[in-house]
Amino acid sequence: MGRFLHDGSFKPKPSSYKRAEWMAQQPTPLDVFRKGTAVKAYTGCGWQAGTVIESTRRSCTVFVKARNKNVTVFDRRNIQTT
Repeated sequence: MGRFLHDGSFKPKPSSYKRAEWMAQQPTPLDVFRKGTAVKAYTGCGWQAGTVIESTRRSCTVFVKARNKNVTVFDRRNIQTT
């Protein structure tokens, strides 16, 4: 996303740089979160707020209240603290 300037060059939105930087990080190992920490987990329907149930360096299980189910995340790019 962005726009073309008068000189013909392309200027991306600042959020594009931020997202590209986020996706460029290594997918493993995950950060270890304390039980009950508020996080956002990316599921098939977008980012969902939830709380950590179990966390290891390999996976993190999050309870998503909006969907009333547990989601297990194996990629550090799919979980963020709120």
